Order: sequence, then structure tokens, then C-alpha cells
Amino acid sequence: MVGGLPTDKTAYAVASHSAKPQVIFAAFRDGIYRSLNGGKDWTILKGSPSAVVALAIHPEQAEVLYAVTGEGAVYRSQDGGISWQQQTKAARVMGR
Repeated sequence: MVGGLPTDKTAYAVASHSAKPQVIFAAFRDGIYRSLNGGKDWTILKGSPSAVVALAIHPEQAEVLYAVTGEGAVYRSQDGGISWQQQTKAARVMGR
């Protein structure tokens, strides 16, 4: 780990907001990590969705985040990643 960020795992998505460039989010299989100081230190966001493949930050509201899992479920956080609400169910995967 470097500053709390895993170095032996793949980051599937990274996002930051132009109004708050020091705040960075990185999605790994086990959850979403956040840095408040430009990537120097990281913490995992407890309760964040896992297996996230895409992250987006609302262009006008830096505290609003969206995360999409590999199965197609969409999650939203309105408080900078502290809490998450599932917005859609996972898409049905063919053959399952």
C-alpha cells in the first residue's frame, strides 16, 4: 500500500472534480477509496459499492458521486462518498 491505496490491485475507475482537484476517488474490486490531499493519503469508504467499473462526479455539485458496478447497478452518494444509495438494480446478465 502507498498512503493507504493498494498497489497490488487494479483501479477500475478514477475521478476528481475540477472545483476540488485535491479530492480524488479510485474504484477497486473491494470498494471505493478517497484521497482528500491530491493522492498523498487514501482511505476506503466504508459501505461503498464493490466491483465498481465507472465513477462520475456531478459537474456542478462536487459532493454528488455516481458509481456503476460491473453488473450494471448504479449507486449515488450525495455526501462525497460517505453514504451510498442504490439507484437501479443490476442488469440481468445473459445466461444467468
